[in-house]
Amino acid sequence: MNLRPPGPQPELRGPEGQQQQYAAAILLSQVAVEMGARNAFIALLVRDHGPVDDAFVESEVPDFSFMKVGTRRLWTGLTGESVTTEPKVVWRNYHAHVERRNRIAHGLAWGDANGGRDAHDSWSAAGAFITRLDSTIQRVDASEDPPQAE
Repeated sequence: MNLRPPGPQPELRGPEGQQQQYAAAILLSQVAVEMGARNAFIALLVRDHGPVDDAFVESEVPDFSFMKVGTRRLWTGLTGESVTTEPKVVWRNYHAHVERRNRIAHGLAWGDANGGRDAHDSWSAAGAFITRLDSTIQRVDASEDPPQAE
């Protein structure tokens, strides 16, 4: 099965193609975080409220990027853990990644003027943040008692 569109394909070699790939890496890193966060919040909300639908999830979770304080407070309330505490480097790097993502998504930047380092840093930061969320969910799932906010 050929999944490529018909006709000539864009050449993604050279500096311009690399810039597009770097931008895509940053944007897709955030997509992965937000998909994982959505799944985590759904699991937590079901644990707390029973079956939920999309409308309920959307009404309860301010955003899936964790940039809104309400999202971070909800996470802490549901898990007993804050995403901004130790190791603080995870939050700091993730926050910097979201800022890069926002500049690209809102047309203020395109690509990576640092030869791919920003894209790599974003990918690493998003992965570390996903790992943090996953570790928290595993701890909550393993606990018998409802989580208590710290």
